[in-house]
Amino acid sequence: MLSPLMLRGLAAAASIAVVAGVGYVFATTALGPAAGPTATGGAGRQARPAPSAAAPGSLRQLTYGAHGHTAPALATGANYTPVNLASLVHRDVANVTSHTLNGGFGPVTPAPRAAQPPGLINGVSRTQLAGCLADVDHGRRVVLADVARYLGRPATIIVLKPLLAAASIFDIVVVGPACSRTVADIITSTEVPVH
Repeated sequence: MLSPLMLRGLAAAASIAVVAGVGYVFATTALGPAAGPTATGGAGRQARPAPSAAAPGSLRQLTYGAHGHTAPALATGANYTPVNLASLVHRDVANVTSHTLNGGFGPVTPAPRAAQPPGLINGVSRTQLAGCLADVDHGRRVVLADVARYLGRPATIIVLKPLLAAASIFDIVVVGPACSRTVADIITSTEVPVH
């Protein structure tokens, strides 16, 4: 028969083994699978890319309206909310400005979840999006349109600059996937300070 002291020792050893096992499972899950031998001959782990904010990738210059206005269209796949709207708009405007200064426009890179047929921007046709911009601009300059999500649902976030208003605000119009030249499908609208 085992003494109480010996039972306590075995219980402590079992507890340590369980904690070590859980720690091992957590570490291998968090760090990913072990890689094969490295150049130095030892075993190593594959470096995982750091998670990044949804980047707009390449942009496409979209022509809209009777007067042939143009605006950058992008597809970040970001999920906009009332809380993060201003910061994501500022990020997108900065990325568009930087991209324009560093080489112009190219094809849109859709959100990485699914391949898109040509002529679609994150599932929305370029023609429909151009009609939507013409419908909601109301004399304002479209700074950019991001085909993304709002509160988890498909939406396009349209950033507009009032032509006659103070230079300190952007008008933001969030539209649903039905937005076109004849249907506004406005989800919400607000203003965001430029800086």
